[in-house]
Amino acid sequence: MSINTMSDAVKIVIDTYPVGYRFFGNQLHDDVAKLYPDSLYQYPDTILRMARRHRRGAFRTVDKNKSLYEKI
Repeated sequence: MSINTMSDAVKIVIDTYPVGYRFFGNQLHDDVAKLYPDSLYQYPDTILRMARRHRRGAFRTVDKNKSLYEKI
């Protein structure tokens, strides 16, 4: 699968996280940037917006203030 967009990278990263895995917004940003280097200078909130758009049911918010999420 080729990664042509940041959305593709977000989908792949979230899909590879195991169920029950907890991650921070910055960690998601870093993992996406490894697959799609053009997203390196995007805000973590932009990456999280893409995650909510494409994988809303794949994770839940554990602590909004700490930007902590869990794969479900």
